[in-house]
Amino acid sequence: MPWSEQGRPSNRARADARRASLGHFSTAIQCLRHACVRVTAKVEAACWLTRFEFGVTRICARQRKRMDRDSYKRRLERFSRNDRIFPGREHETRNCTGCARIIADRFGGEVRGYYHAHNPTAGVGETEGGHDFAITSDRFLVDPWLFHYYGVSPVLDLNVSEDRIEAAARYGPEENWQRVPNLTRAMPGQASKPRSLLTVRAG
Repeated sequence: MPWSEQGRPSNRARADARRASLGHFSTAIQCLRHACVRVTAKVEAACWLTRFEFGVTRICARQRKRMDRDSYKRRLERFSRNDRIFPGREHETRNCTGCARIIADRFGGEVRGYYHAHNPTAGVGETEGGHDFAITSDRFLVDPWLFHYYGVSPVLDLNVSEDRIEAAARYGPEENWQRVPNLTRAMPGQASKPRSLLTVRAG
């Protein structure tokens, strides 16, 4: 019988009660652990997004594969429109080449550009004598400089026909987009090395 003759729980009953209590406690701990894992993952994702949006971290291939092209384009748009990353004035982002290099560094890809004399049908760069922009490894054309100084949408998806037409109107034929060498940036107080297609911002 579970109760002793003195009316107290037997040793067996007490052991069963302890096991049941420990089982409930273990279940509660497991639930709490799973909840902590989920919260930690969300916090880490939010922190990564914050670091990414403010240019502290670079997107990796695994993170890129998780996003479809529309989501990735929106991410590029937000990044390119950020005034803290592209402040202009005395910052390297005062010229189109500096803006394009930031995009290539963060997202992968390369800087392309042209002299307007060699690409006369381009709508961008006629006044400045030429223009540079970034093309990511998955064929997004990104031009933060154009957005911050002319208010034009900074991202075009070259896999989309409408965007390719817009890119041709802005930048001329793609065969005229030359790769810009990755020259060493000058340190503050030093003169920049001569480089092609460096368009200095006003203001």
